[in-house]
Parts: sequence; C-alpha cells; structure tokens
Amino acid sequence: MNKKTAFLFLVMSVLISFVKAEDPLETTKPDEIQGINNLYSKIVGSTWIHHYKSGKFPFTFGTNGVIENHKTLQGTPWRVVSSSEVILGRKDGRGKMIFTFDKKVESFENLDWDGTPTSGKISQNKNSN
Repeated sequence: MNKKTAFLFLVMSVLISFVKAEDPLETTKPDEIQGINNLYSKIVGSTWIHHYKSGKFPFTFGTNGVIENHKTLQGTPWRVVSSSEVILGRKDGRGKMIFTFDKKVESFENLDWDGTPTSGKISQNKNSN
C-alpha cells in the first residue's frame, strides 16, 4: 500500500468513526409517535378503494403488515411512517410508493410505481358492519 492510499484509508476511517446513525428514540418526538399510532389504528383492517387510471381496486391494510385483497398490490408490505403517510415497498425491493392521507383519514393521494397520480377513499371502516 503506498503512502497516498494509506493516508486516504486513515482519513476515511476517522470520518466513518464520526458518522453514526441517529437513534429514533432520541430523534422522534412523542407527538410524532402518537400521530403514527393514530394513523395506524385508523387504517389497519379497514377497506379502501384505490383509484388507478380508470380502475377502482378495493383493498385492505392487513393486520400482518401487507396489503390484502388488491388485484395488483396483494402481499405488498406497508408501514406507517408519519402521522399522514404510509409507505408501500415493492415485493421485489425495487421501489417504494407513499400514500399521503388527508387529516380525517378518509382519502389519500399518491404517485403509483409508474408515476401515475392515483388516489383512494375509505370504503368500509373496520368498525362498521
């Protein structure tokens, strides 16, 4: 190893030692956690209609963390990431899609995997029969 390579290696080692991942327990505020919990409790188990192009696709935010009963999103993992956003991850790991909900959690908007603007509305609340 020449001197230049050794020096770069040393500098990179020092820089890496100063970089550390943020601890979510230290950076997440209690009201953010409450907002995430509120959104989760409102959508899990509820049925929605996803409007994509000219189609209407019913689906459920499954209690096991995956989309249920959707023609094309069936089995797609989902997670609440803020008080108004849910992120869906492609099963093949090649993309993510964010649903942004209104304040009443009755509708959402998003850009589909292909960039098409889509939306959705609640069809059946899990508490209604």
